[in-house]
Amino acid sequence: MAEWTGRTTITAKVGRPVVVDEWAFPKEVTFSFQGEGALPDLTARFEMKPDGRVVCVELNVRAKPDGRAIGNQDVRLFDLDQLGIRVYEQVAQMPLPGGGWASPVPDRHLSEVSEVIRGRQTDEKLRAVARVYLSDTHGAPLNAVETRLQMPRRTAARWVSKARAAGLIPEKGAPEEAYEEARERLDHPREERRTKSMNEMDKEEIAAWLDANAAWLDKRNPNQAPHRRPKRGE
Repeated sequence: MAEWTGRTTITAKVGRPVVVDEWAFPKEVTFSFQGEGALPDLTARFEMKPDGRVVCVELNVRAKPDGRAIGNQDVRLFDLDQLGIRVYEQVAQMPLPGGGWASPVPDRHLSEVSEVIRGRQTDEKLRAVARVYLSDTHGAPLNAVETRLQMPRRTAARWVSKARAAGLIPEKGAPEEAYEEARERLDHPREERRTKSMNEMDKEEIAAWLDANAAWLDKRNPNQAPHRRPKRGE
């Protein structure tokens, strides 16, 4: 099955941009493909939601008057999710230090805009950022993340913010004890998963459970006195 060949055009609708992690994107983008020779034409319209998701809202595949018909093999050629992401990578506007945005995005920042659109906020990466940040001993943790993880500074700052929002890095100005606890949680993540024991439960919770299950308990233990709710202070 041969791939389609032809000419592509990407058109962004002018209007208020969608801002995601300081990057600006047009709310609506149209991808047009003009098939070569007898190949069909295709038009797909994509939108970016406020949370940064790219969705396809319209798809139109047209056969030329004297061209070949459209078959299942044609439809299978297009991964709309990936196409939408790639289209938006082409129309992104990079944030400028003094405010505002600029496009096109320089090649050295393409991986950064791809990361913003695809939303690769994996737990593993968040933990890696937090570990480097918390292990810095030179008073420049952001520089450490930028250098050791080979990220542009803006990307490093964004990932530090995400790790902080996830509770892996304490808020700015937190005492050193908070940082020590954060390091301990990174070294021993399983210790965070504690279940509440009966000894930690409030007596009112225990009493409510006994009330709800009194009939069942009495049936299982007919020789014992009926269960009753403990009096306050018992």
